[in-house]
Amino acid sequence: MRRLVLGIGLVGGLVWAQGVPARLANTFEFRLAKGRAEVEWVSASTFRFARNWGAPGPAAGPIKNTTVAVTVEDLGARVRFSTRYLTVDVSKDAGRLEIKSNDGPLATTTVRDEAASVVLESTVAAGERFYGLGSRRTPNLDLRGSRVEATKPFLISSAGYGEYFRSPGKCTFDLASARPDRRRTTVAGDRVEFFFYYGPMPKEIFEEHLGAAAEAEDFGSADLEILKPKGKAAELASWEDLRGTVYALQHESLSAMQVASFDLSPYQAAGGALLARAAQLAAFIPKLYAAPGESPRWRARLVPYLVAYGYETLVRGTPLIHPLAMQYPKDAVAARHSDEFMVGDELLVAPVLGPVESVRVYLPQGIWTELRTNQVYKGHQEITVRTAPDEMPAFSRNGNILPLAAKLPGGPMELHYFPKLGGEFFLYEEDLGEISQVHAAPADEFMRLEIESLQERTYEWMVHHTPACRKVMLGETELVRVEARARLAPGAWYYDPAAESLHVMVRAAARGDEIVIVSY
Repeated sequence: MRRLVLGIGLVGGLVWAQGVPARLANTFEFRLAKGRAEVEWVSASTFRFARNWGAPGPAAGPIKNTTVAVTVEDLGARVRFSTRYLTVDVSKDAGRLEIKSNDGPLATTTVRDEAASVVLESTVAAGERFYGLGSRRTPNLDLRGSRVEATKPFLISSAGYGEYFRSPGKCTFDLASARPDRRRTTVAGDRVEFFFYYGPMPKEIFEEHLGAAAEAEDFGSADLEILKPKGKAAELASWEDLRGTVYALQHESLSAMQVASFDLSPYQAAGGALLARAAQLAAFIPKLYAAPGESPRWRARLVPYLVAYGYETLVRGTPLIHPLAMQYPKDAVAARHSDEFMVGDELLVAPVLGPVESVRVYLPQGIWTELRTNQVYKGHQEITVRTAPDEMPAFSRNGNILPLAAKLPGGPMELHYFPKLGGEFFLYEEDLGEISQVHAAPADEFMRLEIESLQERTYEWMVHHTPACRKVMLGETELVRVEARARLAPGAWYYDPAAESLHVMVRAAARGDEIVIVSY
């Protein structure tokens, strides 16, 4: 066995070794009897594989200019690439890839040309689930056992990896349908190019995808303004349409389609209870199209929250809509519930999808608070929640800080904190291009609430499910207790015994650090 370690300092250089493919920057070229193949390392978790039998595709420069530390070994009929996270064995005819993480095998894939197409066959583990491949209006987010013509050839596996096909030809996926232990990808044409991402968590896969494919959608507060519908609605919407929309939003997010959109106008034409429920959903969807006159409740209050996650999308590639399969990938029960989803990390919403008086909601791990009623529920169970006519069920979990814009113009930004786990939230300040941070942490007989605000702003901490306290300090200053929330002002606090909630109002200085200590 001959080992060649290629490290820092080789960018732009061409390295040859007997039995080892040539390296140019992070790309290794396999010279074949017919066509060529190459493996390019984008990071220690991501590589690009390309193979052609006819004319090569357009030449492209390296994806990353910095060298990825990779060890290359000649194993006779195979070449082994090893990084910090992955070991990939590629046969010297480029027809077989064996991919392993430090925790064990991920997939073994064969590659061949067949009848004007490229066919890839990969092993499938027992219980492995597959998500993505574009928008569809079906309730089952797991695509295993189906055959799919991809509208977006991005695939996530519950085994901890993702694939994205950048091939020019149409991609068709057989996901353990013909054979329960195989998935088959057929790409039209005589060449194939795909990225392999190791997460192992879905959000890490999205981040690797952003770094490799550079697909990011810029989204900010201006994009939250309600847009005119793109065209006339062909027919009135139905409850089935609303359900299909909820499913499509999640399929799209699992396909790395980052900023969800919703056209409310067909529901406006339908009117009645259907419009009311559609508008409640629309408040939580980042990009909204609607005829004039509609202003969904909650939407204005969610601006700081959605702007923060719009920035995360830009820098990390994570879609704003988080299906439970994405947010809780190790919870197989959660993955089956597609009538609900997360918006960001702090909000679980359960749209009302019919003329019903209650809905069933699955709550993953944690302790959850329904925002409308302040009712507390333990996680890892399915509950029945009565629906209110003017609001759909929404929940937040212990350890979360949920920022909401003021109910009235000029009012404070509300920071809803759900103990008893510590929490933090990063507010994106669009005009500065920087981050304000808020933190909360309980410790024995104290609670620490901290605001590192880049903007001068008034905040109201709202600590849920907390006992009455003895005093509240802001730095060295003891704050004044008031007897009604309406009398709150910066430097004062109020305790609501009925709701068991503490309210503390603070005026934060620009680039200041305001630390509140609550004593019990």
